[in-house]
Amino acid sequence: MKTIKDIAEEAKVSTGTVDRVIHKRPGVSPKTREKVQKLLDKYDFERNILASTLAFKKKYRIATLIPSVISKNHFWHGPHLGMKSAAKEIQKYGVETHKFFFDQYDLKSYEQALDKILDLKPNGIVFAPFFYNTSLAFVEKLKEKEIPCVFINIDLDTPDKLTYIGQNALQSGYLCGKMMNLVTKPEESVAILTSQKNVGRHLAIETRIKGFLDYFSDHSSDKQIKKIIIDDFDTEMIEKALSRN
Repeated sequence: MKTIKDIAEEAKVSTGTVDRVIHKRPGVSPKTREKVQKLLDKYDFERNILASTLAFKKKYRIATLIPSVISKNHFWHGPHLGMKSAAKEIQKYGVETHKFFFDQYDLKSYEQALDKILDLKPNGIVFAPFFYNTSLAFVEKLKEKEIPCVFINIDLDTPDKLTYIGQNALQSGYLCGKMMNLVTKPEESVAILTSQKNVGRHLAIETRIKGFLDYFSDHSSDKQIKKIIIDDFDTEMIEKALSRN
C-alpha cells in the first residue's frame, strides 16, 4: 500500500505537494500536478486512503435492506449476491455489514425492519424504499441522525439520499412501450398485468407503467391498452385473467 511519502519520493516532490494535488488545492505547477496525479492513478491511491482509514481507525457498520429472497429465480437474488460479495470484500477494512429483509407485500414487515436498523445505529444504509410515505419518513429520521443512505432499484424524489443505484423506471417503461409498439399491429390490443399486492406499494413498478403509457400518449396512438390487476402471477391465474379480457 503506497503512502503519501512513497508518492512524494517517486515523484521527487514534497509530501505537501502531493497533499495539495490530492485535495486539488492551488500552488502546484501544471507539469508537477500531472506527474503526481499519474502516480496517484497508477496506485489507485484514493482507494488506499479509504482502506487505511477504515482498517486502522474506527469500525463502521453498514445496514442493507432488501425484500426476502424466495428463490434463485427471484429478482432480488442478484442484488443479494452482489451485497454478499461486497460485504466480504470490505470486511477486511473493518466494515461490518448487517443484512435485513422484509416481505415486499407487507408494510408491517417493512416497518419492523426499519426499526431494527435504527436500533443498530449504523454508519450508513443501503435499502430498497418500497412503501413511499413510510420510506420518506424513514429518510427524515436518518437525516436527523446524520446517517447517509443509498437507494437501490427504487428511487425517491428527495435530496437527502447519498445516491441511487438502479435504472430510470420512467425511461425503462417508455422504452418498453416503444418496443411493444414495434412488435404489435395497430389494431392489436396490449395488456399490462400487475399484481394486486403491488398496487400503491411499489413505486418503481407504477412509474414503469406510467412510462409505458406515456409512450403511446406522446405518439397519439389509438392502440387499446388494458390494465389487468391479478392476485398473483401463477400461470393459471394469468391465463384466466387474459381470457376474461
